Amino acid sequence: MEKVKTVLVGLGGFGGHHIHILRDELDPSSYSLEGVVDPFARSAAEYPWVEAQGIPVYDTLEDYYREKTAQLVIIASPIPLHRAQCLCAMEHGSHVLCEKPIAATVQDAFAMRDAAARLGKKLGIGFQWSFSTTMRTLKQDIQKGLYGKPVLLKTFISWQRADSYYANGWKGRVRDGKGGWVLDSVVSNATAHYLHNLFFLMGDAPDTAAVPTGMRAGLYRAKEIESFDTCFLTGSFPKGGRFFFAATHAADVNQDPVFEYQFENGVISMDAGTAHVTARLNDGRTVDYGFPQTSASQAEKNACMLRAAAGEEQPPCTVATALPHLSVCNALFDQCDILSFPQELTFRAAEPDGLFVRGLFQDACACYAAGKLPDELGFSWAKPSQPVDIEGYTRFEGKKF
Repeated sequence: MEKVKTVLVGLGGFGGHHIHILRDELDPSSYSLEGVVDPFARSAAEYPWVEAQGIPVYDTLEDYYREKTAQLVIIASPIPLHRAQCLCAMEHGSHVLCEKPIAATVQDAFAMRDAAARLGKKLGIGFQWSFSTTMRTLKQDIQKGLYGKPVLLKTFISWQRADSYYANGWKGRVRDGKGGWVLDSVVSNATAHYLHNLFFLMGDAPDTAAVPTGMRAGLYRAKEIESFDTCFLTGSFPKGGRFFFAATHAADVNQDPVFEYQFENGVISMDAGTAHVTARLNDGRTVDYGFPQTSASQAEKNACMLRAAAGEEQPPCTVATALPHLSVCNALFDQCDILSFPQELTFRAAEPDGLFVRGLFQDACACYAAGKLPDELGFSWAKPSQPVDIEGYTRFEGKKF
């Protein structure tokens, strides 16, 4: 494979992670980084390396295309910019890897999907677990019937976030300063991978995801933000089984993601300490699926899209694959009230500096263990859960957005 001409959009934040992947994890003979697009690149941690390599920096993609072409554009910019930048890249002949979430709204996602089809371009969405050998192998085994029918797939993440996390102007926002939709939340952004993975694994094909039904949710916030920092969500899969998902930035204990996927013939789990995915079948067998959180595993996303741009394969996660996740996120904002935790339970910590909720981690752990929502367990702070219906969203009929 000849070197794929690549440009990175966004150098700060997760853009820096892409520099690490390109620099430290990928075969340098597989790509050439032709440019970086970011009007604030010089303030990014990776800028000295970019400058030392003589990689040109541009304020906009349009500026880049006035001088160069690219086979692959990696978009790691703020959510409100995804649609316009994806369209610009594809209209200039480039394939695209767009970081999750696809965009703020289903309308944006459908415009991006339609443009990719019209222009004949590959548009991969950066849910890295969907590109990983770990999850793709697990999905194959599920589809082959190794584990039988799904019973309960549950996930819990407690990632504490300081006030500084929300200081970039768009995180935790419903709209940006220009009035455009952002719809950033704990579910649509930081922990999006883990909710999407529930739907991805239940898809009927390698590049599909199941559309959940019968959902109920509880949205809460302790932070001084427009959006919600805590979500409890449960629902069902079309072909049987249900899921439970809990994610928070406001708990009093920090813990990396854990999951337990229960099937009639066995249980697949990932622990928080090592992020090691293993399965225990009822007949005593075990299956080792590896470590999906390593840098090498995360680099599979970039490597796959380089091969896709070279015409060698199709991305396993497209707009259609990621649409159930985005539809759920849109429906949560559209249909559910965001409730505040009782003031007497919140406290300000020094490290990390921010507002958190006493006892929330313990209560969330109890919800995860039982696979039930907070109001079902009768916690004093819990309010009645609210129904969530995404009928129509996946067909481009979003109500508010």
